[in-house]
Amino acid sequence: RPSPLTKYLTTPKATTKLHRFGGH
Repeated sequence: RPSPLTKYLTTPKATTKLHRFGGH
């Protein structure tokens, strides 16, 4: 079963945050 973190990472907001965090 998917963990809360995985669910969170699939949200558009999280994706934007990740891109910013990764410096892309």
